[in-house]
Amino acid sequence: STCRRELARHPGALDLRDRLVAGGVSLKDELEVLEGLGFVVSAHEHFDGVVAGLERLVAPPAIALATYAGAGAVVDPKLVVTELERLTSIVRCTTPPRHHFETDPARPHPVLRVVERLWPVFETVADRHGASPHLIERLCRCYKHAMRSCRHRFEPMLDRMIGHLVRHFAAAPLSSYVYASSICITEFGRDPTKEPTLFEMLRNLSATVFGLLHTLDDFRQRPDVVEEYFYLASRFLDYCPDTLVHSPLLAEVLRCGVVGLALEHREAQRGVLHCFERTVVVALEAA
Repeated sequence: STCRRELARHPGALDLRDRLVAGGVSLKDELEVLEGLGFVVSAHEHFDGVVAGLERLVAPPAIALATYAGAGAVVDPKLVVTELERLTSIVRCTTPPRHHFETDPARPHPVLRVVERLWPVFETVADRHGASPHLIERLCRCYKHAMRSCRHRFEPMLDRMIGHLVRHFAAAPLSSYVYASSICITEFGRDPTKEPTLFEMLRNLSATVFGLLHTLDDFRQRPDVVEEYFYLASRFLDYCPDTLVHSPLLAEVLRCGVVGLALEHREAQRGVLHCFERTVVVALEAA
């Protein structure tokens, strides 16, 4: 902590990344440096310093992503993945202390500002690269860490994030979208005012899943979707069970899960069983 605060006062601390990249440092090492600089930026004693430091760190990957999104032709997904990894390394470690928000509770989180500004770029990336599971996994990982950095201060973007995840999962049913949706539940599931929104998200994702998973062979073809979907349902039962418990949707989830019980895939079957277990626990607690 002391080291972070001292570096935050040093005017040249953020130049470290540029010097290392110019020296040919590997991407792995660069990402570790970016994570460290995210912690340094967070330790700045003034909120404006946190904002300015974050903006400086995210500028290179943000500009690159915007350039790729604006290109007429489809860019090599590997280039997009690299910039998403850089951006993620920064936002996951930029978490300003609470005291910066105590004097102004309405003050937007600096990571939220970055997400809002890059949102059209994220939309374009998802539209263009929906056929690349690895790229979408990196995109959703960026969403996850942005939400976890902001916590409840991500609320202004929640509706757009949910709509984005639901829409793109329906178009390209990749498990990463479901996992990112589960992060929405962990961050906002304790807020009663968000429960209807989250339930609508679950209902819409379920409609897509039920359209995909009819037979055991369907389950075999998409074990990652099976795993993440039933963990998603379990998470809903953990954080805001009332709406789901009193909805016909729960019976549909369980009927779908019965087919998955015969699936010979450890992680997917574990997800199904966990959902059944959480259903029993919630029922016993309500009895």
